[in-house]
Amino acid sequence: MMQSRVALESFDGRQHEALLKNWLLAPHVAQWWKHPERHLAIALKPPSSHQQAIITVDEQAVGYVYWQRASANSLAKARLNHIPAGSIAVSLLIGEAPRLGQRIGPRALRLLLGELRRDPSIPLVKGAVPAHHTAAIRAYEKAGFVRSHPYTPPDPRPYLLMVVDLQRRDEDVPKTIMP
Repeated sequence: MMQSRVALESFDGRQHEALLKNWLLAPHVAQWWKHPERHLAIALKPPSSHQQAIITVDEQAVGYVYWQRASANSLAKARLNHIPAGSIAVSLLIGEAPRLGQRIGPRALRLLLGELRRDPSIPLVKGAVPAHHTAAIRAYEKAGFVRSHPYTPPDPRPYLLMVVDLQRRDEDVPKTIMP
């Protein structure tokens, strides 16, 4: 059986706004991604440090991923002083419920890691995952992230900090994300 092609495609606010809004409001996403209006506003007018992509499977949009470089100031505000400045924070969602459990999240994360590894100035990639979101924790682990420690951000829900040290070079990580 042929494996589906997972890719990261450029996010276009005009083209993807309604799709992202629907995903953020979907029950399986909304339980983890609080404040959908805020997430949508950031996606449509991102800060300069913010990058984003649509996750596709065989050219069908199924999810969204964003990442941003963390400054020393933002890490201090988040009480993450032990994370090196210049690290990347990443979050993703699979918006199409029928696509859950198909290893799309780990594959998308591995594609992103492959691209980020090309930049030697990035020391580490981190994801803050809700501590009770076991499917997301497994997805990050399958992509090569390791559990760092429990973390309680300004959002009072408990999270688990997942990290990948980019100074370690794995040969099996894909080298590109954009076709």
